[in-house]
Amino acid sequence: MRRTWVKVFCDQWLRGSIRKETLEVRSVFMDLLTMAGDNAFSDPEKDGTIQLADDVGFTDQAIASILNVPLKTWLFAKNRLANHPVPEENRIEIVPLSQGFAVRILNWKKYQSDYLRQRPYREGKKEIPPASPKEKEEDADKEREGEGEGEEFVTKVTSEVTEKVTKKDGEEELPPIPKNLPFKIQDDLREKKHRIREIERLLQDPRKMESQHFSKAFHEKDLEEKKKEFRELIEDYRE
Repeated sequence: MRRTWVKVFCDQWLRGSIRKETLEVRSVFMDLLTMAGDNAFSDPEKDGTIQLADDVGFTDQAIASILNVPLKTWLFAKNRLANHPVPEENRIEIVPLSQGFAVRILNWKKYQSDYLRQRPYREGKKEIPPASPKEKEEDADKEREGEGEGEEFVTKVTSEVTEKVTKKDGEEELPPIPKNLPFKIQDDLREKKHRIREIERLLQDPRKMESQHFSKAFHEKDLEEKKKEFRELIEDYRE
């Protein structure tokens, strides 16, 4: 389904592991995100997959031409994004088809589901329908996992994640979000709370910290600033 925007998490894009990739790889990945969002192939089961039609995909030369990059740049980026030395850092999957191949963005549904949920709002209806049980479960998974790397990629219409963030040991209690606020403000506050939990869990995971571009001290300072901002916003809205 063709859409007009995709999500990109700003903090992770600027300071997450994607920042360790070369300019060419980052640029190609961002182009692939927008291609997936702009893809007119309408099979809902293949949302987030870049292909032309059922069992018809692209060639390497075709994608390089669309992205306006040299073929060798595309081939390098494709291999890096699909066959990373650290498997958890893979961001795409190449799916062979009868004609050419498709490019599937990993975790697309998990982090890009807001577009369908907010469709009634864009079409002029006053209320956005509540998340289904499955969507609520997926949203809770986002909170628990503390992921949100490049798959996790945002242009700021944020997800309606579960109101109560699952708090783990070592994580500081945060003030609840007032339920009488407009939907967009609640959504923004949930996103800030989610990001705080992500940083807390990052700091508790030595393996993930080793892959970060910035130091532990930087993330600790960033965490304190975000907590302070969150508390001040909650106090302002309560007044």
